[in-house]
Amino acid sequence: MRAKTHHAQILLEWDGEHKYLEKALEILRAAGAEPLRYEPTGEGAKSRVLIELSSRDMREAVLRLTEAGFMKLKGINASQERSEPE
Repeated sequence: MRAKTHHAQILLEWDGEHKYLEKALEILRAAGAEPLRYEPTGEGAKSRVLIELSSRDMREAVLRLTEAGFMKLKGINASQERSEPE
């Protein structure tokens, strides 16, 4: 997972069941954090989903997911574009 310049990301481990992913997306939407895109990867016990969302939604999204019992997650906010000094 690398920082993007325009959106935050959450990498969430899940059990591979569709209901688990749907629950996570429902929690995010209820918190007002509309996922811009999500991409499941892997299978079974090694399943993960990469969720991209607005940086302003990141803190609330991670808080709500952990409160709901999602403990295996990593989050990264958008990187700041920096101009090089002249």
